[in-house]
Formats: sequence, structure tokens, C-alpha cells
Amino acid sequence: MKKNIVFALSFVALAIFNTVSCNSGKFVDYTKESNVKLTLDYKGKDFYKDSIEQVNVAYYIDGDTTHFKSINNNTPNIKIRYYGIDTPESTGKIEEYGEEAKQFTKAKLKNAVENGTVVISGPTMEYGEPITDSTGSRYLGLVWINETENRTELAKNKIFVSKYKCEKTKLSIFFVNLDNNIKTLHKIIASLKQLKSACLISMFPQQGETVP
Repeated sequence: MKKNIVFALSFVALAIFNTVSCNSGKFVDYTKESNVKLTLDYKGKDFYKDSIEQVNVAYYIDGDTTHFKSINNNTPNIKIRYYGIDTPESTGKIEEYGEEAKQFTKAKLKNAVENGTVVISGPTMEYGEPITDSTGSRYLGLVWINETENRTELAKNKIFVSKYKCEKTKLSIFFVNLDNNIKTLHKIIASLKQLKSACLISMFPQQGETVP
């Protein structure tokens, strides 16, 4: 029994080490690459499963946050916090230029919805489960738009909606990775608690038995 417990704890410890030390996918650094293009296929994809999907706008929130809705299904609205973008507030606490930032983003998206195509993706160029921001209620994402009717050209010519260039990309990546590690560690802690409970049960005789 003790050997099994030691082995199980060693396995979990190894999982923690691998989780904290491994690197996630490459984040898109559009501040250094001015002509970033979307390379993933978005047709028929589900953002909640694939981190990419063609969408329409549900609600315009402010310059760096928009709620989108799928054009393919009736999944809940997708709350996107633009990765690497931080504009002044225009909801709740109103900050200088906050409304201007909101209207800039709204105009870009509105034109794309009416005349072109809008695609949202995760901040890395790969499929997989989307990444939440520090609030846990929004997803970090890139917004790709084509403001013309030539929808077939979207895969070749992307425009990323950005109000300001962010000079803190590396810092953003650090906190995103930190948030992901925290989420993973919470899951590991829950597994450890289950393991502890199972071990305690195995250490004592059950009702009607004389040995563990």
C-alpha cells in the first residue's frame, strides 16, 4: 500500500513539473510582424473546441473587448479580450479616449460583418482549447477581418483589429502562461485530494472486514 502511495505521489509531482516547465504554442507577435496572416482553416470550426471560428458580433463592449456569436450553431456568446491590446475603459469607469477606442473597433467590425468576414482565433497559431484571461470569464483572442465582399480571399489577406500596438507582448505571454499553469495546478490539487481520500479509505478496514 505504501509503495503504491509513493508511486502515485511521484507521478503527480512529475506531472506538476512537466506542466510548469513546458512551453505552450507560439504566441502571435503582431507588434514585430506587421503582416501577420491567419494560417489556420476556420470553416466549420468551433471556437470552444478549436480556438477558431467564423463569427458575427453579439455586443460591442469597448476598444479591446467584444462579444461574438457563432454563425454555425447556437453556442453561448464568445467573450473575446483582444490579446496584447489594452485600450482606455469605456464601460463602468469612463477613461479618456475610451469611447474613441470603442467606436474605432466597432466601426471596423460593423463594416466587416455587413460587407465581409470576421474570424476569431486564439493567440497561438494552433487548434485546441481556448485560453481564458485572468478573469476566467473571457477568452484571449485575435480578431481577423476582411472588410470587402470577397470572402474567398480571407485566407490570403488578413487584417488584425488593433487600436494600439502593445509594447508588453512578452509580459502578456508570461501572465497568460502563469494563468494556464494555475488552472492546471488547481486540477492537479483536486486529483491529489481524491487520491488522499482513496488512500485513507484503503488504510482502514471497511465495515465487516478485519484488514485494510
